[in-house]
Amino acid sequence: MRILYLILIPGDLFSVHAIDNPSYESEVALLREYGPNIPADYLERIAKAFGDLRALADEGTISYPYSTREAVNIVKHLEKYPNDTLSEAIDNVFDFDVYNNELRKTVRRALKKYKLEPSEGILLRRRYTDEG
Repeated sequence: MRILYLILIPGDLFSVHAIDNPSYESEVALLREYGPNIPADYLERIAKAFGDLRALADEGTISYPYSTREAVNIVKHLEKYPNDTLSEAIDNVFDFDVYNNELRKTVRRALKKYKLEPSEGILLRRRYTDEG
């Protein structure tokens, strides 16, 4: 019952507005604003990969709809730390999120499709658990 109140009360107090994800062109333009020194090819590949990840969420293949916010974080990382590789920037965004083996494989496939390779972070490491 407490959860119901948690949903009902804010709904009465706040207006809720659904905002669609940006188009591919808009997302690339936005990423360019955050990373004016980042190669256009990187920005385009990042936008395409995140479009695919959102489509996977819409299909129900993955539960988290990776948003433009995560794409922007990759670009901001590259802009702020120009000596870091694209792989390191990708790890910076995904290392904390991808502990589920199936999710890790799905995200890795979506990134790899656009030649966005994580480094030796969680996405590539084989994780051993007691589950066998």
